[in-house]
Amino acid sequence: MIKKSFLLIAACAIAIPSAASAAAPKGPAKPAAQMQAKQTAKPQVKPSQGPTRLPANLDKSLGIFLYDGSGNKRNIIPKFRSNGKYAFKLIDKNQSAYRFESDRNEETFYYYDIDEKIHALDQNGAVKWTTAPTDEPIQSIDALDNGVLAIHTDNNESRVNVEDEENRETSSGSLILLDGNGEKMLETPILYALQFASPSFIDNLIVVLQEKGISAYQKDGTLLWTYSEGIENAKDKFGRFVTNVDGLRSDGESITFETKEGVAASLDANGKVRWNYKVTQKSVKLKNGYTTLMYVLDNGRILWVDGETVNEETFLKKSEEQLKYWLNYENSIAWAGGSYTAGKNKELIAKDTKGKVLWTYKKPSPEWGAPQNMVVDSKGNVFFSDNGGSIFGLDAKGNEIVRFTLNDPSAPTVHLGMSKTGKVVGVINGLGLFTIVPVIK
Repeated sequence: MIKKSFLLIAACAIAIPSAASAAAPKGPAKPAAQMQAKQTAKPQVKPSQGPTRLPANLDKSLGIFLYDGSGNKRNIIPKFRSNGKYAFKLIDKNQSAYRFESDRNEETFYYYDIDEKIHALDQNGAVKWTTAPTDEPIQSIDALDNGVLAIHTDNNESRVNVEDEENRETSSGSLILLDGNGEKMLETPILYALQFASPSFIDNLIVVLQEKGISAYQKDGTLLWTYSEGIENAKDKFGRFVTNVDGLRSDGESITFETKEGVAASLDANGKVRWNYKVTQKSVKLKNGYTTLMYVLDNGRILWVDGETVNEETFLKKSEEQLKYWLNYENSIAWAGGSYTAGKNKELIAKDTKGKVLWTYKKPSPEWGAPQNMVVDSKGNVFFSDNGGSIFGLDAKGNEIVRFTLNDPSAPTVHLGMSKTGKVVGVINGLGLFTIVPVIK
């Protein structure tokens, strides 16, 4: 049974983002396809009578196989069909390929594998460099400006669950920064608390929780400031870290944190306090049955977004509006000629710049879920995957140009990126690194 509950951290508004923030999320790196929406040209796409599909007789066996985590070959053989203008190329066979990132200019792609090796790829999918910067399990990678890569690890050995004491689920790991050549610029210990599990980013700074407090590092690894007031980090009787920090989050411009003593505060990019309140947590139920947390001040006012305080009636109304938006949020991607949206019936919907529906594409196997991992090039050619690991490509009129069929019941993780030259670069867990590239004749 799914428990109908969610957490609204009103002080920083990140659990349930606003319509504006969900449409244009802030962070260190944007997916390659999202960057295409910045183009100034606006091609005109006329409504289509309906997408055409590639016939099954174009299917070709690629002669490649999927592998499990132990390296054993699985009885699943991918098939590829195209309109003759695209080719599928397996660049690096790797049975376990994880988090996929691209830099802000879509010139370099990164992923890491089961051996904690990080691979940097150029726009053609060729490996620029490979490095193994740590023995600790990698939890995430984030591509920053100038080729800098931020890595956070978790050693999984510091989780705290002390009998007869409050469970402060804290762990420790490292923040690692690599330059554009894969050389290590920084490796420093960090802590994770209950409601956050990775570094935060503000104004091109990397913000983490460390033993001495909340610290901000520049992209070259220089420590800029540490905020320690009210922050209590110590080791328990087993030598593991405990912290009083409940949450540490960023909206891209400031940092918000809460402590177990009932303090909610916000810091700017210089480590200065923007606002600070003494609060009491209170759980309330919304009309739709979901519950949320309120941070109540001594005067009865309730903390909302970015230090704003409201009365309880306003808080509940705003919370219900945000939740309604979040529950109805549509997975979509924009380009200069319009947008593509994953429909509620697991179809892909194409719209023009005014929101008019141009065409709808129904996947041949809807049981594998709705379109996801969408990327688009400057011409409006869109590529996406599904839960079975299959990949589809359509042109701006909705005609199929590519179909990579996997239909893997294990639901492999798929990541896709789009280079400036219109090449799809991606990884599939169990298969490895691949490209889908235009054929030059």
